[in-house]
Amino acid sequence: AARTGARGRDLLGAGFHLRCLEPRQAAGELDTLHRLALHCFAANFSYAPVDRDEFGRLYGPALGLADPRLVLIAHAPDGRPAAFLFGLRDPGDPSGRTAILKTLGVTPEHQGTGLGSLMVAELHRAAQALGCTRMIHALMPAEGPSRAISQRGATVFRRYAVLERALLP
Repeated sequence: AARTGARGRDLLGAGFHLRCLEPRQAAGELDTLHRLALHCFAANFSYAPVDRDEFGRLYGPALGLADPRLVLIAHAPDGRPAAFLFGLRDPGDPSGRTAILKTLGVTPEHQGTGLGSLMVAELHRAAQALGCTRMIHALMPAEGPSRAISQRGATVFRRYAVLERALLP
């Protein structure tokens, strides 16, 4: 978190704004997250977009369980959503001291600005304020901007392979 320093302050000074999830605005928040996911991940390997209804069925329950302080949405200086981060407490840790960075998405026009790093730093701060002492950066591609952010102090402890196969009709 400390490494985002000046670059993060520059983004905030330029008019970027980070906010937490608003649980009372669940439908609107799901709309925002859906639009961001479509835009942020469109070029990703094996990404398959889902419509808003399916997105709501998949992620609506998760948002209801997530601590809103661990779900962040960034807005660009023009007010448009520019990035999102979905974090949660690890349900497998009975102590409640582990948080998970599950998903980070930055729109293509804002990638490389440091916005993702700023959001990760803010997630670390929020998790620490909630008493977490450990953060898992989950399911990140071996190559890519998310992995570059995590390399600044994280240790790989598990690897996965993503396989794709065409199914016969």
